Amino acid sequence: MRKTCRTLLLVSLTVLLLGSPSIAARKARLNQSGNGYYQKGEYDKAIREYSRALKKNRKDAAACYNRGNAYYKIGKYDLAVEDYTRALRINPKDAEAFYNRGLARYQLGQYTGAIEDYTKSLELNPGDAETHNNRGNVHSKLGQYDDAIDDYTRALKSRKKYAKAYKNRGFAYLEKKDFDNAIRDYSRAAELDAKDVEVYKYRGLAYLRKGEAGKAIDDYRAAIKMGPRDAELYYNRGNAYAMKGDTAAALKDYERTVSINPKFADAYYSRGNILFKKGDYSRAARDYDRTLALKPEDVQVLYNLGLAFYRKGDYGKAIEQYTKAIRLSPRYDKAFNNRANSYLRAGRFEDAISDYAKAIEINPGFGEAFSNRGNARFQAGRLDGALDDYNEALRLNPNNAEIFNNRGIIHAQRGESELARDDFSQALKIKPAFTEAFYNRGNVYFDKGDYEKAIQDYSKALEINPAYSEAYNSRGLAFYRLAFFREAAADWKKSINIDSSYEYAHLWELLALRKVSKKDYEAEFEKFRHHVLDHKSADWIRVISRYYLGSGGATEEDVLSAAKGEESEKKVKESLCEAFYYIGEERLWKGDRKGAEQAFTKSLETGMSAFSEYGNSRAMLDFMKQGKI
Repeated sequence: MRKTCRTLLLVSLTVLLLGSPSIAARKARLNQSGNGYYQKGEYDKAIREYSRALKKNRKDAAACYNRGNAYYKIGKYDLAVEDYTRALRINPKDAEAFYNRGLARYQLGQYTGAIEDYTKSLELNPGDAETHNNRGNVHSKLGQYDDAIDDYTRALKSRKKYAKAYKNRGFAYLEKKDFDNAIRDYSRAAELDAKDVEVYKYRGLAYLRKGEAGKAIDDYRAAIKMGPRDAELYYNRGNAYAMKGDTAAALKDYERTVSINPKFADAYYSRGNILFKKGDYSRAARDYDRTLALKPEDVQVLYNLGLAFYRKGDYGKAIEQYTKAIRLSPRYDKAFNNRANSYLRAGRFEDAISDYAKAIEINPGFGEAFSNRGNARFQAGRLDGALDDYNEALRLNPNNAEIFNNRGIIHAQRGESELARDDFSQALKIKPAFTEAFYNRGNVYFDKGDYEKAIQDYSKALEINPAYSEAYNSRGLAFYRLAFFREAAADWKKSINIDSSYEYAHLWELLALRKVSKKDYEAEFEKFRHHVLDHKSADWIRVISRYYLGSGGATEEDVLSAAKGEESEKKVKESLCEAFYYIGEERLWKGDRKGAEQAFTKSLETGMSAFSEYGNSRAMLDFMKQGKI
């Protein structure tokens, strides 16, 4: 975007000569010799000749000017500035010297000085297109895009077919996010100079930022034909393909980028992002690692690497990356939030709660952090604190269905069934296809004994997710409580087909089939017997299963003894609640109604009302009284 150093080597020295004729003649020969070397690109020799001329006459403005040009050519910009300054002291109205000193100052990063020099040059040579263009470049470098656009426009007023000015003005518009004007200027530049690869490169970027990925790809394709070894072109085209959703083409371009330039950090990062979105967290993590090898203090890359490890289930490494990000950016609220998520997954509830609190301290409006801290407090058994967090999260995000659902669970656990129902209903109003909210509201109705409504909600959940085994189990229990034993058995069979490891579903299916079809019962009994033989288990339910199957000599006494052998009083009551229920069902099957009634009653006496077996015992007693079984 900058113009190369402009020289006036064939200055008429007779106009500039001062002093005696003999000295002037000698000086002229030295300048001519220096000019010859300059034109051949032998800048060190040119400098030597110009220096010899200056020894003869320190006020030789042409020699100062030309030596400054030679210094500029070999990158000694500070010495170039000194020589242009000497030339200007001798001839303060030399527009070219001001112009070239502006170039040198730009190279030294002395942008204010460069603007001053270009401005002075324009005062002496008004309307010069190249000077306006170069001053525009400095304004652009400083982010002063309106001033830059004004200069480029002035340059184009002086020279209507000035391709570089169109290109540079296009860049200023691009930085101002005025993509239409940027594209218009780049297109005009392309008409004037169809071989300028940068025109297609930056017009492609304008299209990309405007969201027109297809046009961006076309421009990058044209640019690549002109510059097939330009890694940045492949990288930007990869970004365009990614925007378009063609991840295969994007990955191919990123691969090409790093094959040309193995140190192109952003290409690794962008490739990692695509792999992350595809669920390939291991390869994404490798690309983030490659990025960090080149940019070790890039906080965003550390954050993404932590997220990749989190998705892989490697919470320790996720915590490590988030900690590094926080060390570099101590006010990074999202890093605290995500490190807390990792702590939560690792079961470190207090560490998680502490990090969520820090995220909230940094950003008091961080609704997600309140919601997540609510989850952590819930898992830590701190229901009141969890409820407070969900309330604040909903104040900040009143249309978040997940938070309503979670708050509903808290209300349900506190026995506040109407509040729970209302929260689940609100969640469904916001998100009508919210499987878990239907399931949870079904549980509220179930616990209240409104099994018809529970069945409706479980059915809705299953319409959305036909593989939801828990919903089949719960709907089966609701059918069972209504004495719809065939429907209950069908639901438990579906649950088993989805997840055969849940042994309770096998038992419940057998209990239901006993009441409707001896043939079906016997067929499923054999399947269950094979399941128990094929799947070893030390779980408490396996004692019940052996009792039902009559295997291993398991008796009622064995079942009750195993229940009473649990490690805590609470566990004993829970196991006895289940044991007496299943013993009651077995007695009823064998025709011992009185014994069954006694067993069901003892199940209720445990007080474990949250257990399915407790509710089933109450239902069986009611069925027996009503003559339904």
